[in-house]
Amino acid sequence: MVYLIDAAICDSLTPTRGAEIGFVFRRDADTFRNMELTFYQYDSGSCLVSLNGEKRLFVCRDSVVAIVENVNTLLMD
Repeated sequence: MVYLIDAAICDSLTPTRGAEIGFVFRRDADTFRNMELTFYQYDSGSCLVSLNGEKRLFVCRDSVVAIVENVNTLLMD
């Protein structure tokens, strides 16, 4: 399991690079039926995290790359 460590809070920013990976969680609930979690590359060492369009958190890019690799491995099996 990959843990996103060294997270830092930031003000809302606009990503200047493409998304590394994104997930949509579909819930059986009255509120927040669809939740979208997206990781954007911010710089060579950080990714900007977006939850439902609100971008407020930086995480280590190495952790996000590891998640992408794990998802790719799961999809290839």
